Amino acid sequence: MGRGRIADCWSARRGRYRVVYSIHDDAVFVRVLRISHRADAHD
Repeated sequence: MGRGRIADCWSARRGRYRVVYSIHDDAVFVRVLRISHRADAHD
């Protein structure tokens, strides 16, 4: 994940925003950890 990796997390760009999330296959769900404007996403 770009600057400052967060263990077991993924990042996706959606328009002006960056979504940081983790996937839990065992429980079949996705947990959204943060939604930030792309300019502020890695602070």
